[in-house]
Amino acid sequence: SEEGGVVVNGMSLYARDSGVANSAIVVNVGPDDFGTHPLDGVSFQREWERKAYELGGSNFYAPAQTVGQFLGLSQAPSVQNSIYSYEPGIVNCDLHDCLPSFVTSVLERALPYWGRRIRGFDDPAVCMTGVETR
Repeated sequence: SEEGGVVVNGMSLYARDSGVANSAIVVNVGPDDFGTHPLDGVSFQREWERKAYELGGSNFYAPAQTVGQFLGLSQAPSVQNSIYSYEPGIVNCDLHDCLPSFVTSVLERALPYWGRRIRGFDDPAVCMTGVETR
């Protein structure tokens, strides 16, 4: 992460025995989303990293939300009791506030899609942290 920004990256220890699974759903972005200048992509990335930093409390905590909250399910659990691996910690936030709407709409469709293929992937209690922009 850079000063004033936060980036999460799923980490798997060598033995892969932490009990926490890390994964990502990739959403395509391109010049139509951020511009054609060679550095426009970097500016776009930094904008969302800065929003995540601010939502996390400006102390490198990551914004987080359960899949159930993200998908707007009634009675969805919050992240308070979630298992997560991001250090220094997480803050319960609406991830829609730190990602562009075209990204969140793809994620809203992708989570149930992957849940039908990988049991538990879209479990309402699963903790999502953001943003992973690199």
